Amino acid sequence: MPLGAARDAEADHCADAAEQQRIQQENIKQQAGTLKAAHQSAIRAYEESRAAILQAILLLWTLCAAIWAGFAARDAAKAANDSVGKADETLRHARETNERELRAYVFVHLTELETRKIKKANPFVGSPTVTVRIPTGRVSYSYENTGKTPAKNVSVAARAILVKTGDPVDVTAVGDLKLIGPLGPKSVFSRQLDIENAPLHPSQIKSDTEDGSHEIHLFGRIEYETEFAKDRWTTFHCYIGGSIGYDRTLHAVEPGNDYA
Repeated sequence: MPLGAARDAEADHCADAAEQQRIQQENIKQQAGTLKAAHQSAIRAYEESRAAILQAILLLWTLCAAIWAGFAARDAAKAANDSVGKADETLRHARETNERELRAYVFVHLTELETRKIKKANPFVGSPTVTVRIPTGRVSYSYENTGKTPAKNVSVAARAILVKTGDPVDVTAVGDLKLIGPLGPKSVFSRQLDIENAPLHPSQIKSDTEDGSHEIHLFGRIEYETEFAKDRWTTFHCYIGGSIGYDRTLHAVEPGNDYA
């Protein structure tokens, strides 16, 4: 091979080697750039993930704080409601106590069998006559406002009836209420009633009740209003005869004595 041709071949070989080395270096640079870009991308992704995690933690903390605040507000509202409830209960109790102390109370008392005096022969020597009391066929009763304020629109219904001992008595069948009017504190009102089924001769009432074969029942109902804008009522029931025997004072008996 001529010397010139050998030199040219050697030069071409060196040029090819240099070009290959350059290409390899360019590839290395590209790979390094790619790795660097991937590294930077990974760092950015990490930073973004950390920021997202921190934001999620902050949101979670904010949510927990809101929940805690909600619980605290609920407890505060419950405590406030309890305080209001206790205040209302105290006020209601004070009002009820005040009403109990000041309201009108209408009760029946002094229930008696009416009698009249007569003179009859004295079985004992030395006194020509003796004065005795015999029933008139009527009963009387009084009702009083024992409270500290007036009772308004007082209405009363009552009956007195003679029955055989053991016969049932409907103490609710008092008839129609009759308006009497107001009744001031400590005021007393009296009424008289004819005894239903009384014998033709009222004096027989004594013997009928004395031997226990008959009873006289007085029962009724009183309705009224108080200064506290409430309707109130009282029922009453008393009797003589039967196991009690004869007595001018009628005795309270159940059922039928109640009030509101």
